[in-house]
Amino acid sequence: MSSKFCQQAILYRLIYAFGYSVVSIEQRIIDEKCMNIYVGNLSYGVTDDDLQQLFAEYGTVVNVNLIKDRDTGNSKGFGFIEMENQADSEKAIKELDGNLLKGRNIKVNQTRPKNDRAKPKRRSW
Repeated sequence: MSSKFCQQAILYRLIYAFGYSVVSIEQRIIDEKCMNIYVGNLSYGVTDDDLQQLFAEYGTVVNVNLIKDRDTGNSKGFGFIEMENQADSEKAIKELDGNLLKGRNIKVNQTRPKNDRAKPKRRSW
């Protein structure tokens, strides 16, 4: 873990001790410094290390989260990357979207907050 994130953890504890809203300040700091990236259409043979190496060419990778089936442990074909620098993240998205990785053209884009996603229409019976 980088020293910036350790410093942020200490800052959060201090903020919490004085009664400020940690969640709002935490989200603001993350939005300014980091970017979460969605990576889809992955081959089921892709590992966390593969994604780490691929995105490390564009900047510092903070976290790799390859989504796996809870019963089998197999990859579900998508994951999320968190990069430390927003400019590096944007460059990685631009250059990697549509590239071939282990026989598949991957989809790479910035994640959207939950409230920005399209909500499925519910049928009333």
